[in-house]
Amino acid sequence: MNRSRRAPMVSILGATFANYLTITIMTVALRPLSQELRAPIEDVAWVTIAPALVNGLLTPLFGKLGDRYGRRRMFRAGLAGFLVGTIGCAASTTLPELLLFRVVAAASGAASMPSGLALASSLYPPDERAVPMGYWTSITAFAPALGVLFGGTLVESFGSRALFLAQVPFVLLSLALSYVRIPESYGERDGRFDLAGALLLGAGFLGLTLAVNRANAWGFTSPTFLACVVGSTLALSLLVPVERSAVDPVVPYKTMARPEVASALVSRSLLYGVHMGSFVLLPLMLEELAGLSPSSIALVLLPRPVAMGIASPIASIASRRFGAARVLAVGIATMLLGVLWLTRTPTAPLGPALFASLVLAGLGLGVSQTLTASEIARHTPAHELGASAAMLSIATAFSGSLGSAGLLALAMREGVARPAAYGQAFVTCALLCLVALALVVPRALARERPTDAEETP
Repeated sequence: MNRSRRAPMVSILGATFANYLTITIMTVALRPLSQELRAPIEDVAWVTIAPALVNGLLTPLFGKLGDRYGRRRMFRAGLAGFLVGTIGCAASTTLPELLLFRVVAAASGAASMPSGLALASSLYPPDERAVPMGYWTSITAFAPALGVLFGGTLVESFGSRALFLAQVPFVLLSLALSYVRIPESYGERDGRFDLAGALLLGAGFLGLTLAVNRANAWGFTSPTFLACVVGSTLALSLLVPVERSAVDPVVPYKTMARPEVASALVSRSLLYGVHMGSFVLLPLMLEELAGLSPSSIALVLLPRPVAMGIASPIASIASRRFGAARVLAVGIATMLLGVLWLTRTPTAPLGPALFASLVLAGLGLGVSQTLTASEIARHTPAHELGASAAMLSIATAFSGSLGSAGLLALAMREGVARPAAYGQAFVTCALLCLVALALVVPRALARERPTDAEETP
């Protein structure tokens, strides 16, 4: 990484690290928070649900606003808001206060993340965008892993508020560097802003995410669940004619319709759903079938994020030599092999099959997440990078929620022996990986052609 890119990338990656640090540990911290705030745990659960909903609602809006009014400006504003929200969370003494500041932090993250990702992509020419995506994927792997590894100790020693204070130094560093070296970057600035499209897209994903997250609590036939599904379906249906008539649509549908981008986005979503679903199931399996403590579980599962972080930068180098599609296919095949090994773990939770599956799945996921993101950025014209990054973010977030909820429901079915239920859930993971592999194999076998994005200065 040359000197002109170093400070901007440190700023962007520092913000990403802060954003992802508490994603996983917050689920572990719900009970301590419930005790500290003297609130029912089902109410405290909204500390994790509400940010996901706000993020899904506002990410497309802020992604397009960053393209239009300046990605650096939007990135800085998001970081400042995130700092306020994080400090507010640490200082909260009641559940309503905590929820309010969690929403502020989530809304600010929705502003900073797509703009930061677009800024990182704009620092590199299209054929080198696997490099920043490799760094970004490594951070998104390591941050939640470190959160789980050290978060439990922080909570036990200093209380739940320490989780939020741990984010502050990284946000301050990112904010300071954003005023030193990051160049401003714009997308399409002509035409009327597509507010209707942004709101319809946000509302559609808001309803779907809420339905997925609360399905087990509400029931699949409850009026609330059905209202969310029908409302989100209606919003996304109305989005199609609105975007076709918009001069500057918030959804870059022409880019998203490219075979290269569509296959990368769908395969990425499938694999991330597998990743998050197994991320939820494995701790439950190790606690239930092997009797491990939370801290022991964190250590046992550490090989996967470590392997993922190692594979991400290597993927960017290999793709430049052998072609992104070919390396991507190898990465997905590696992840598939790891998931197949995972199907053997319920009968021997702490056997060598678990270690092998974690390493292989981590390596494959690191390669696939890096190269699907870089493929989307590489085939996206420069003026649509913010909108494209927003679509990448919300598709990834929704697939993670769907994978977690769906695979958890499959593994927790009544009347099925628990090892068998876990095994069937992992078989489903393998089938999803196989579908993702089928999507990219035709491109891996074909000769890659230059794209419009590569020709855009």
